[in-house]
Amino acid sequence: MLEKGSVIDGYDAQSAVHMEVLAPITRQDEATGGRKSLPYLDEPTPFSAHPGWDETKNGHSVVIRLQYGNVSMLLGGDLNDKAQRYLTVQYTGHDPLSELTDAERTEMIQRGRAVFQSDLAKSCHHGSDRFLDDFLEFLHPLATVISSGDNETYTHPRPDTLGAIGKSSRGRRPLIFSTELARSSEDKKVIKDELLREVGALFAELDTTTDPVRKKTIQARIVAIRDSLERNVAVYGAISVRTDGRRVLIAQKKEKKGSGHVFWKLEADETGELQYVINR
Repeated sequence: MLEKGSVIDGYDAQSAVHMEVLAPITRQDEATGGRKSLPYLDEPTPFSAHPGWDETKNGHSVVIRLQYGNVSMLLGGDLNDKAQRYLTVQYTGHDPLSELTDAERTEMIQRGRAVFQSDLAKSCHHGSDRFLDDFLEFLHPLATVISSGDNETYTHPRPDTLGAIGKSSRGRRPLIFSTELARSSEDKKVIKDELLREVGALFAELDTTTDPVRKKTIQARIVAIRDSLERNVAVYGAISVRTDGRRVLIAQKKEKKGSGHVFWKLEADETGELQYVINR
């Protein structure tokens, strides 16, 4: 399995695109008979006092830091607050929920950033509010992409998550992209008369045909039409990220059909550090 220190074929440290696996972190001790295991994340945090298998399963997500040229990206999987506490202790030697002095907290942030800081970040767990603020400080990105879908009961991304991401990011104008916010729904769906006539003809033929192949074809067409009529999402919020290892281009499709995309650019400044270039 992939774990801290695993090498992904074709993406090792000598490759043009390097993928460093940062988590999960396994352990080997007498309790497991010397076998590798993933600890049960049963320690309480401010947001989750009760342990659960789902928290452990999500918390031990594969976390990858991708490096291509001078551009880095962190893929955080479904990390939650308990997993972030565990990783913080493993990588920095400090417990973020303990009483730390200012000097200890500064040291913890510095050690965490040495591991996790990236130019771009894919938000952990679809923008859930189950995170630790100190861990977000480790990422310190210029741009964050939050991927979350429709028809879910978790109301992702959460508003406090958006605020915390902006607060912990770097640059004068940190960028936050959300697939949920980038998509839109139609207020009114126009149904053409030709489509209504086709549906009527299909059902009429379905009632009379005895050819099983033709019947299957008709049923498939009816299902396709029904799906197109029931779908209310007009524009899906895909966020595209492209880089040549020196610059980054992030694109979001405009809602109006045929109107193209909106672009945001990250380019190196005179010191070689990536910065958001404000378009006017």
